[in-house]
Amino acid sequence: MNDKICVLVDSKQYAFNEIYQQHLHSLLIDDCSIRYVELNEILSSSILRRLNRLDVDRVFSALRLRTLKSNVNAVSKFVGDLPVVVQDYDPWVSYMDGSPHKGAYDLIASKLNVKKFLVSSTAWAEFIIRQGLPAEGIQLGVPSKQCAWKKWEDRRFFEPEFRGSMYDSRLMVHRELEKFGLSVYKEPIKPYEKFLEHLLDVRIWVDPEPLNVLVDGIEVEYNALCPKALEILSRGCFLIRNKDTEAKHYGLDKMPTAFLCSSLSDYPLAVKEIEKLDLERKNNMIEETVEHIKEQNYYQKIVRKIYEA
Repeated sequence: MNDKICVLVDSKQYAFNEIYQQHLHSLLIDDCSIRYVELNEILSSSILRRLNRLDVDRVFSALRLRTLKSNVNAVSKFVGDLPVVVQDYDPWVSYMDGSPHKGAYDLIASKLNVKKFLVSSTAWAEFIIRQGLPAEGIQLGVPSKQCAWKKWEDRRFFEPEFRGSMYDSRLMVHRELEKFGLSVYKEPIKPYEKFLEHLLDVRIWVDPEPLNVLVDGIEVEYNALCPKALEILSRGCFLIRNKDTEAKHYGLDKMPTAFLCSSLSDYPLAVKEIEKLDLERKNNMIEETVEHIKEQNYYQKIVRKIYEA
């Protein structure tokens, strides 16, 4: 790819260490002519000028969206009218009622020549398009080297579990789940490398998320966190989660170890269904799912979308 791209980042340290961004940026460096600009450079008086069209063909904003929203005027002065591709992994946060970042997309689009918002949910991309803005869904997956699995019988943790932040809406869903007779072992998430190692010993991961969020007082399907689902599945866990539109976009409905539920009452039934499978079948399902994820080249596809936007 011959395009010269200016990549805006909070910091190079963040871009090359954050779990999702690091895979993308390592490929960008290999495939494109890249100039990285950190936020503090944009804000410094010595560089607060327009980019030259002779220097770059396009701008890719890998800034966290809240960073871009807060500093959009400075970014606008820096990039001028160059076409900008904006990356966002949590698009629902800019539309949910009560969110401090509600309205961010309209603000950014009014200040920058946004060619496209690349977001981690096709369902939310379609929602954004209906608001009159250019958007496209991307699949945040895992790199092939991160895919690994152990046999069911070699995994040490028998009890269904979940690890992550227990914010109010998630805690409410887990409490509802307990009413249907399924208690899930819950702990805070570990440092990332230890978390990946831990997943190799988990048999069943249960991740019930809220089904809907409110946007301007209207319920909208949540359609979030499929990248986390791929992360869990890529380590050979059986996963039980919501059956939503985005799960289909990510192909979770075709992965043998992903059990998608239409209601919380289905979660205990899914656990029983998994446990009654014979051992050979379980291990075949694990291997098939992990090998499928390994072949997807998720981040190469994102690089291509940045180049083609």
